[in-house]
Amino acid sequence: MPKVFLNYRTGDGEQLATIIDQDLRRRFGDEHIFKDHRSIQAGAVFQKALENGVWGSKVLLCVIGPTWLTAADGTGRRKIDNPEDWIHRELVMAFDHGVRVIPVVDERAKSPLPVKELPQRLKRLADLQYQVYHHRDPDTLLNRIAQDVLDFVPELKDLTEPAKQTGESATRNEVHGGGVGGVWRDPSIGTIISGPGNQYNGDVVGGSQFNGPTHAGTGTFNNARTINVREDDGSAEGEGRR
Repeated sequence: MPKVFLNYRTGDGEQLATIIDQDLRRRFGDEHIFKDHRSIQAGAVFQKALENGVWGSKVLLCVIGPTWLTAADGTGRRKIDNPEDWIHRELVMAFDHGVRVIPVVDERAKSPLPVKELPQRLKRLADLQYQVYHHRDPDTLLNRIAQDVLDFVPELKDLTEPAKQTGESATRNEVHGGGVGGVWRDPSIGTIISGPGNQYNGDVVGGSQFNGPTHAGTGTFNNARTINVREDDGSAEGEGRR
């Protein structure tokens, strides 16, 4: 059952509704997003499918374009004033069934919605916090809508989020080359390349600063931050990491 229902008027907000629909389907999957002509199967009873879509959803996104308030029918009457208008009906059903309604306003439309211009049963729409779509910055709105959906439908999972590494997989060192003389990769400090001898995992070798990969010759492994070499006998003293 879809969790998010897209409410929009053809000729006013279908382009923005399509952008939102495509982004949400990419994040959460087709089956969780309802958009009339895409979601209703051929031969299904249109009215029943829309009603079930609204009642079964947890979030209704009301897409408001530039002519949302003023679009008129053949008689000159505003469509939004007609109780049988589908935009009107879907919003009333959402309010009556406790569905979270989030207005999404095209930047070219009037915002906030003027309460005096709304029909009686839709006046509460003017009191709702809304999101504004800016055509030059679409990602900002799409990210906000996705977060709103997750806030109200926490069981959904954003499929575009990278898998989080945990435990050993996030911190393990990768060794290539068979130990000594190979390439050691530590995520916390970068790549260190050792020569024929053992590896020094430090910042300063023999008093010299290395900004790139550290090359070490023969010697012993020392996991110290600083290695001081005494000239008298060539032995090393290390200052441990803090």
